[in-house]
Amino acid sequence: MKRLTLCFWIALSVAGVIASPAQAANTGHVNAIKETRQCPGCDLNGANLQGAYLQQANLRGADLRGANLRGADLRGAFLDLANLTGADLRGANLEGAHCDGVKFEGANFKKVLINENTVLSDKWKLVHQLVNRGAGTQDLSKVDLTGANLTGSDLRGANLEGADLSSAILEDARLMGANFNKTQLSKSSFFISDLREAKLSDVNLQRVNLRSADLRSAKLNGSKIMQGDLRNTYLAGSDLTGANLKGSNLSRSNLVGANLSQTELQGANLFVANLQGATLAAIDLSGANLRGANLTGVDLSGGKLRQSELEGADLRKMNLKGADLSGLNLKGTNLAGNDLSGANLRRVNLTGANLSGANLTGADLTDANLTTVNLKGANLTGANLSQTNFTKAILEQVTMTGIEVNFTNFCEATMPNGQKGDCR
Repeated sequence: MKRLTLCFWIALSVAGVIASPAQAANTGHVNAIKETRQCPGCDLNGANLQGAYLQQANLRGADLRGANLRGADLRGAFLDLANLTGADLRGANLEGAHCDGVKFEGANFKKVLINENTVLSDKWKLVHQLVNRGAGTQDLSKVDLTGANLTGSDLRGANLEGADLSSAILEDARLMGANFNKTQLSKSSFFISDLREAKLSDVNLQRVNLRSADLRSAKLNGSKIMQGDLRNTYLAGSDLTGANLKGSNLSRSNLVGANLSQTELQGANLFVANLQGATLAAIDLSGANLRGANLTGVDLSGGKLRQSELEGADLRKMNLKGADLSGLNLKGTNLAGNDLSGANLRRVNLTGANLSGANLTGADLTDANLTTVNLKGANLTGANLSQTNFTKAILEQVTMTGIEVNFTNFCEATMPNGQKGDCR
């Protein structure tokens, strides 16, 4: 009984925390502003003031974070030093309002009415313009747009080189061909935005949200995109040469034909990503999640794949010349016809894999497990097969000139001459 009572009080405590008044606007303050329009310094955090009549209201220093002011009449209102971070101002009337020192980071200015008597800093006047009229031919290089909410803006072809858009919201925006070179974009959000052919070279995109964005043929070479959210992103034909994508989430992204040469992808999530025909020469994919990824025709020559996950990945027609695949689990994978010459395959598990017609010239297969593998027609010239396990493997028509054999297991393997290997 005591245990049930204790659980009851814990549940009540949790519910009390969730429903705590600190999480919402002060009800008395909400009533005061509606009835008297006098509430300087009030707690109106998250308040619903949609369509409210607040002409010449005194809201100096008020906390209006996340408040719903959609369609509110704020003509001539005094909002100096108020905090409107994340507020919904869509359709509100701010003609003649005093907004000196107001925090508007994340606030939505769509269809907000202002006039020559509205006291508003140049930064937020520019945000208002961009949201409602677009950039036009205006040069936006080196402008300060930190924390600006530019959702749905038309910034096609805009020059934003060197601008600061840190923590800005550019979701569902039209940004085709825009120039973001050397722009600060840390912690910004481009969710479902159109960034086709955009220039994003040498840009700080750390922790950026590019989920479901269209970045086809975009220039992202040399950019820092560590721990970025690129899930379901369309990156076909994009240039990511030398970009840093360590720890980024690229699951289900389309990277068909993308140039990823010298890109850093250690620990990246490429689950079910489509990398068909992409260039990944000499890149480091150590610890990356490539489960279910389409790597057909990919050039991974000289690349590093140590500790990466490749279960269910499509690895046909790849160039893995000189690649480091040591210690990987490639059980059951299809590597038919692949170029693995000079590759490091030490301790690799290739049980049941298809390596028919593969080029393994000079490859190091020391201590690798090739049980039941199909190597028909493969070239193993000069390969190191020390302690390799070929139990029940198919080695018909395999070229094995100059191989190094030391404690190699050919038990019941079908040898090049058609005979079964010795199990002694």
